[in-house]
Amino acid sequence: MRKSVHIIILLFSLTICKAQYVVNDVGLRLSLSGTKKVNDKFTISGKLLSRQVENFRLLNRVYFRVGASYELHKNIEAEIRLYYMYGRKGFKEFTNSYRYSFAVIYKTDLTERFSFSNRLTYQTTNNYLISSELTDDKTGGVVRDRLTLKYKHTRRGEAYIKEEVLFQVVGKKERYFGRNRVYLGYEYKLTKKWDLDAYFILERTHGGTSAEPKERNFFYGINLGYNF
Repeated sequence: MRKSVHIIILLFSLTICKAQYVVNDVGLRLSLSGTKKVNDKFTISGKLLSRQVENFRLLNRVYFRVGASYELHKNIEAEIRLYYMYGRKGFKEFTNSYRYSFAVIYKTDLTERFSFSNRLTYQTTNNYLISSELTDDKTGGVVRDRLTLKYKHTRRGEAYIKEEVLFQVVGKKERYFGRNRVYLGYEYKLTKKWDLDAYFILERTHGGTSAEPKERNFFYGINLGYNF
């Protein structure tokens, strides 16, 4: 446990001094999640997350997520998720929105310590739970592809790096490469039921056809998970 704590402290210490000088914004993500394995193939989950931006000064999103995944094959899973989100842009009033997503996940062990996964997701977001011609709903559709490489550091600890790209395909006048995110983190199993995930994200936001990123944002994140 001491080695795992030292790694988490080192990851955060390496970034805390320089982050604000190389990015547009530094934020924080705090979350609490739960997972229940119903049987060998079917799993349900839930998550409550808050997100602060503007260098920790603005709470801009709180969301609750429920999901269900099913193992199609030894290495392949399918998952659906529903989000209820309470968010805002800038210092404005909060508004409600909903998000739905469907993902296919491929997982495999490369060696005894290294594992790899690829998560391909289509998600859509709008202002109403059910779309209707009578409502002024605004819909946005995004394709997300996330690659993950994990390293089993100890019996309880696991380090990982993720690269995720997001393509805007619905809701804009043109289709374009929207964002890419790099995750670096460490998961530690505190007890048989509880685990802790400490990570940070470097996010680059693009717009239109420009190859250069419009913004570079940085997030610290902590998730406390419970296995029912």
